[in-house]
Amino acid sequence: VDFNKSFKIDKKPIGNSIKPFVIAEAGLNHNGSFQIAKQLIDEAKKSKCDAIKFQSFLPDSRVSKKVKTEKYSEKIIGTQESIHELFNRLSLNFNIQKKIFNYAKKKKILIFSTPFDFESADFLEKINVCAFKIASADLVNLPLIEHVAKKNKPLILSTGMSKISEIDEAIETVRSTGNNNLAILHCNSSYPSTHSEVNLKFMQNLKLLYQIPVGFSDHTTDLLSSKVAITLGANIIERHFTLNKRMEGPDHMLSSEPKEISDLVKFKKNYKKFNSWIKTQNASEKHKINIIIGDGIKKIQPNEYITINSQKKSLYAKKDIKKNETFKESNIAIKGPAGGLLPKYLSIIMNKKAKTKILKDEPITWDML
Repeated sequence: VDFNKSFKIDKKPIGNSIKPFVIAEAGLNHNGSFQIAKQLIDEAKKSKCDAIKFQSFLPDSRVSKKVKTEKYSEKIIGTQESIHELFNRLSLNFNIQKKIFNYAKKKKILIFSTPFDFESADFLEKINVCAFKIASADLVNLPLIEHVAKKNKPLILSTGMSKISEIDEAIETVRSTGNNNLAILHCNSSYPSTHSEVNLKFMQNLKLLYQIPVGFSDHTTDLLSSKVAITLGANIIERHFTLNKRMEGPDHMLSSEPKEISDLVKFKKNYKKFNSWIKTQNASEKHKINIIIGDGIKKIQPNEYITINSQKKSLYAKKDIKKNETFKESNIAIKGPAGGLLPKYLSIIMNKKAKTKILKDEPITWDML
């Protein structure tokens, strides 16, 4: 199929000559609380964002419990937990998610979510979500991308910690399903990102490459990168959103509070094109802006390897697999971190036999076949 150069999420248009679509990324910032989720929806509505977005995943589905991954420290409460423990604690069951979606609909703000597994994607379809988002960690998860794209809803792909070849494979997977409403977001998958890692010129190169709506998922600690992206023609801006940057949790410090997200919405309504806007900036800001724009060459940034080594998806044993047991859907899982076979090889290893015993939550590699 040929992808559409513009399309609508619900009744909101996305594309060139249209004001950027601003997503308040609630992500994990609900801290597992329905009340905080409701407050985030209230504030996103007051700030006049175009949509608010959450994350949908089952406990134990995102990363391996056995493989050591990056830990984060919470100085506020003096504790430390693994990323597996973090995700399990912040997983929202389907009943709570349904309440969150119903509350957003009652408040008349668009809401959608990022599914990280097949079951969560099916749940979101069942409650008639208006669009889907695929996270950078799942850009290589072609089975999930195909599963979601076949639902024929607008789809947004994030492209952090990737190579152009991986972006291309993901886009061709969507194309093969016949779903022609696709947008892609340039992104740096370090939390937080620095200005020197943003490389916004590549966002423009994405548009030249694929001729579809493009945008920017912003993980920096201020609005400057998002503002530059808007002046350069971003069709979508996704910005992490919190009630308070000082709240406990891994993403609050890099998120925008309600006043800041309101400022972003005001900026997108009245922005000038880059060449006119840059003339209004002082020398210090111009220097930062040049750093943010970068060289336009797509490469995995040094800080992104932390996220690759904790969250990028590969094939794992869903349960203990005996020697000579056949690989099948019931004993293979797709989760992080990187280290096992890429998910695109799932169909190749199906019905092959295990050369050795593989314990639950261990990565599957070629030498095990």
